Amino acid sequence: MYSGKFIDKTQEEQQAHVRQNFAYTDNQGWFSLDGEFAGATLEDVIKALIDLEDAEINSIGDCMSGFCVTPPKLSDFVRKP
Repeated sequence: MYSGKFIDKTQEEQQAHVRQNFAYTDNQGWFSLDGEFAGATLEDVIKALIDLEDAEINSIGDCMSGFCVTPPKLSDFVRKP
């Protein structure tokens, strides 16, 4: 998806990533390229991506310790309007 941790990217890089990988629809918000709602604002999408990244890192650690669960997905962290 991208190199490095998303949270460590500058605000401009985070915004550019959202604009490149999500579509904005007036009065509806941001959607994944698959049409799944990702957030009402650019900031909501960024927050959801940061939360997802953190959950993915924790999930890897859990799996390494023998407790593998279903990997997190973006929709788990989307802020609903």
